[in-house]
Amino acid sequence: MVIKKYIRLLRLKRKYRKYNTDISSFNIDFSSNIGRNCLIGRNVEIRKNVTVGDFTYFNSDNYWTIIESNTVIGKFCSIAPGVIIGLGNHNYHNVSTHPFLYNDYYLKKITKDDFELLQTGLPDEEEKTVIGNDVWIGMNACIKRGVKIGDGAVIGMNAVVTKDVPPFAIVAGVPAKVISYRFRDEDIKFILDNPWWNFDNTELLEKYKYMYDIEDYKQNLR
Repeated sequence: MVIKKYIRLLRLKRKYRKYNTDISSFNIDFSSNIGRNCLIGRNVEIRKNVTVGDFTYFNSDNYWTIIESNTVIGKFCSIAPGVIIGLGNHNYHNVSTHPFLYNDYYLKKITKDDFELLQTGLPDEEEKTVIGNDVWIGMNACIKRGVKIGDGAVIGMNAVVTKDVPPFAIVAGVPAKVISYRFRDEDIKFILDNPWWNFDNTELLEKYKYMYDIEDYKQNLR
């Protein structure tokens, strides 16, 4: 088993080596796509059909971070340890929320007969979860499946995000609520109209010294 995990990790490292992406976890589904210059910590699990943008990192060597299927994560995101993105919902409209009603594995614990499932999988199984660019997600935050997090947002540690988050909003709490915004409305509009995360490396370095202050950034981007 250890040898299989090691071989899988070597295959993942080889797959992403040309993108200068550092992979330390073997728990990455091969159907997922990870961008350039990313960092994937040891205790990160990335499931099916996940897309990760350039320069995004998952800093999780001591606590598990889990990215559920059908999640899109933008560029330059900072994702702390213990984060879970894309949590699915059991169908609470059924008489029971237990998965024996829609999962063969549990049904076969009750009967070995060829018993017909009337539902298959979670009701929101195919919904896409979208995390924008330059999003910072704090430690142990949980994001519900199907939620859209806007560019530049900040998700506080231990937050439970159950609905969409606007660009550059700072949210915290259970359930998470907007507590403030990183910038004024006109500044947010300016950044969204001039998204630095789409710069190539040369342009990014040219603007680098102006990115410590929003007024400098605006003046030197016009």
